Amino acid sequence: MTDFIIDFFFNNFLLSIDMYYKSYYYEYEI
Repeated sequence: MTDFIIDFFFNNFLLSIDMYYKSYYYEYEI
């Protein structure tokens, strides 16, 4: 159960970073 929670939060963390960098780069591409 704890492994699931850790994986869940870690994946969300990576996803937020990924979305942040994508939006950051898209703004500068335009």
